[in-house]
Amino acid sequence: VIHYAEQPSAPYSLMTQDSSEFTLLNNLKVTHNLIWAIKEFSVDTHIVKLGTMGEYGTPNIDIEDAERQLIDLSGCNKSDIIHCSAKDGLGTEEVLKAVVDKIPAPTTKDLVFSITLIATFLSIGSL
Repeated sequence: VIHYAEQPSAPYSLMTQDSSEFTLLNNLKVTHNLIWAIKEFSVDTHIVKLGTMGEYGTPNIDIEDAERQLIDLSGCNKSDIIHCSAKDGLGTEEVLKAVVDKIPAPTTKDLVFSITLIATFLSIGSL
């Protein structure tokens, strides 16, 4: 499961304490529900959690250090890392191409399960 289900939140979360708390809890709840749905229905499923640094980013991030950490944590090769930014479009096409080229197409069984899991997840998440 490629998990990118988060509320786009930077401006909204900075408006008030209530909007900030709502954003935090909403994003945590979505991830929490996905983890429990996978635990319940498909324990062998892997989660690829994608997120952003938000609208404001991390302007002083050490890219080389972040790459080393990613390689250490995931075991990927440096050549597998795609630098991207939704803010200015950097790497967007490369990310989409990598998803198409590197992630195998689902089988009918996988697709039916995914749709069922997503439908269940969305109904639980909206409670």
